[in-house]
Parts: sequence; C-alpha cells; structure tokens
Amino acid sequence: MTILPWRYRRKSKKTTSGIPDPASTPSIEQPGPQIGGEATSRDDTKNRDIPQMTRSIKAPAWFLENCVSTAIELKSRHIPLVVREPGLSEESTTSAFPGRQFQMEPAIYAALHAAIRKSGDQRELSDRKSVQFQKTHVSLHIPKQRSSKGAPKFFQAIVEYFARDIGAHLVSLSIDDVDDIAEYFALIASNSGEEVESYVKRCFAEDELTDKESTLEATQSVKKKSLKPEFPFREILEAPLRKSEDQSLSEHAASRTPVIIHFPDAHHYSSYDSYRRYRGYDGWQSTIVSRLRSFITSSSGFADRILVISSSYVTASYKTTNPIVVAPLRTKDQLDLLQNGDGNNSLVREDNIRILQRKLRRNYTRSSNPLIEPYAEWGFLEEAQSVVLTQRLMSEQELETVAEQIGEGARVIDVLRAISTAGRRAELLETWNEEPEESKK
Repeated sequence: MTILPWRYRRKSKKTTSGIPDPASTPSIEQPGPQIGGEATSRDDTKNRDIPQMTRSIKAPAWFLENCVSTAIELKSRHIPLVVREPGLSEESTTSAFPGRQFQMEPAIYAALHAAIRKSGDQRELSDRKSVQFQKTHVSLHIPKQRSSKGAPKFFQAIVEYFARDIGAHLVSLSIDDVDDIAEYFALIASNSGEEVESYVKRCFAEDELTDKESTLEATQSVKKKSLKPEFPFREILEAPLRKSEDQSLSEHAASRTPVIIHFPDAHHYSSYDSYRRYRGYDGWQSTIVSRLRSFITSSSGFADRILVISSSYVTASYKTTNPIVVAPLRTKDQLDLLQNGDGNNSLVREDNIRILQRKLRRNYTRSSNPLIEPYAEWGFLEEAQSVVLTQRLMSEQELETVAEQIGEGARVIDVLRAISTAGRRAELLETWNEEPEESKK
C-alpha cells in the first residue's frame, strides 16, 4: 500500500548556488531577548564542560527561514483563508479575494479564541500585547476522518490566520523539522558527533533509581543526571525573538509577543502511524508534544505566552485531548479543495529529497554543502530524475543506497547519476514481480 505524506510544505528560499551560507553554520552567540526567563551566563565555569544547552544557541538559517514566522511577517503574508461574514455571498467573496482559497464561517473560527484568557480589558483584542493563553495545548480536527490532500494546508492556513489575528509569532514543526533540529543541536552538544537518536534518548532518559539502591549508586545517578543534555525547547521557543531582532522590534515588545507552536500532521508522532514506521523514526518523537507542554508549564513566564496547536485529520490522534473541530464552507469547490488540494503533485518528491539530504548529512557530518541542508531546493534536477522521485515514497534502504552512491562531495552530477540508477534499478526489480509470459498461456 502506498503511503502518502500529505503535508503542507513551506516554500524554501534557500540558495542552491553551492556557496556555503555562513548563517547556517552552527554557532554560539550572546544571549538575546528571552521569553519568561533570564539567559544563562556564559561565564558559568561549573558547567563549562557539560554538554548541555545552557548557552544561547544561534538557530540555523533553514529553521528561521522555513519554520519561524514573526508577527511582522504574518501581517503582510497572503494566507489562503477567508473568514466570511454572515450574509456575504460566495460570489462576492470570490471577487473580493481572488485565487483559490479556503472559506470559513466566523462561528467555526471563533472556537479558537477559547484558548485566550478573557479579562475585563480583553473582550476585544485591541491591545494585542496583552494577549495571554488560558490553555497550553489545543488540537484541530475536521469532521470525520478524511485522508485528504488539502487538510494540512487548511490547518496551516487556520493557524496562520489565528496567529496574525492575535499578533503572535508562529513556529511550525513537522516531524521532519523536529528530527532535523534535533540533529543540529546534537552536533553542537557533542564534540564527538553523537548520533541524533543517542542524543535525544539521553535528553529524555528517566531517572530509574529505586529506594533500594546504595548511596554510592545514588551519587552516581545524580552525577549522571547533571551530564544529561537538555532538548533545545527554549531555543525553539525563543527563535522568533531572535529572528525579530532584524525587524526593528524592541526587546520589551518581543518578549511580550505571544508565540504559537504548530505541530501539523500530529498523527505522525503516534506509534501506530504508518508513515512514521515506514520512515524508521524512533519512539522519542511520540513524546515531543507532551514534553514541550511540560517544559512550558514548568518554566517561569512561558505558561501564558505559549500555545501549542496540533492538527490532524486522523481521529485517533486525539485520544487524550478535546479537539476543536473546524471545517470550510460545505460547497462543491471547498470540498474539492479540501479533498484534492491545490494541484501540487510535488510532495512525494520533496519528501524523498528531504530524507535523502538527511542521510547525506549523517553519513558525512563534516560536509558544509548547502545542497544537503534541510529545505534546500534541488532546482538542478532534470525531468528524468524528478519523475523517479515523484512516482512513490522510496524506502529507507533505497535512499541509503542512493546516498552512498552520491558520496561525500554531493556533486550535482553524482546526485543526478545516483537517482537515475535508482530509477532504473527499481524498474528492473519490478519486472520480477510480474507474472512470466509463459505462465499466462
């Protein structure tokens, strides 16, 4: 059975010129403005040799460009969603808002505002700097379980619209984004180039000490816990503040701006998800949302400024939450847009490229080739190679073989040759699944 990753893709603006981008190089910088807490001093000599995320980390350029949208950016962004006022006809809406986009009644959209804490001066969102959340997590769902191509884009449009409405920053994290940002911080946290799975397992390791263990064992356990790295939740939450530094936003205003963290396709974080199993993801991803929520509630100043929104068309994703059910207008055009998407057929190709880039980075950790960075567009692909990558989701073994054939340099000519070889190999092996002509007689 073909597994389709119907996910909303953010358009990359990353260069494919082959010239390394200095902004994408892992580095440690001076602490900037923070949400709900003081920056840890860089002069803390006690923790100098501990591989923890205690110093201010500069987020990678690909993450800021593709996953982080500041409140200023959202103000000028075209969001493919129109919240129709009562009595406004579909024809007048179409003429007022050209282009194919989702349409929603205000009564449906208003449910999202239940996450906002109401006060005497907050009946209307006139003072957007005072927006606070009374929940840490809400889930978005659509009526029934519809495995539709347009659902991820519909959810993303709603979240972007809501963030712009309340003047919030937005961070969108697919399961691939989470894996790639973990890889980035794992390389910084460990001088030995620790693998991502090992790094995150140490981040999420539970204290297994029992009452029967000796004092020596307890001392060793405390020492081991002090060496345990911290998953970069704070750096993820503060990424919009770092990006907004270049947008003339004062430190005070930046620190008070609410932040929304969106997890699209939340079912990919569940153990039963077929895509997650197919891609070989380990179990740690399934705890990311709950761990982030715990971090927010336990950190001073975060709780009422951060809202986690997860969205999915799979009903089973919401066993422990009360989902907010949303839907566009029930018209022929809107149903078609929800079920079939906007005609973008490149999602499978982009998914294969994203996984292949990750394998190349992990096989050759010292490479600084911008072509293998997350979201780097492969505009150099010819039609033959694009067809190979678009036909189906390639298996982990296939992509690993392609990565090995490309090699450390990741030259364009090697990429083209390896993909063409993979396509031809798949064609030849497929013939063995066909019934021989002799047996048909």
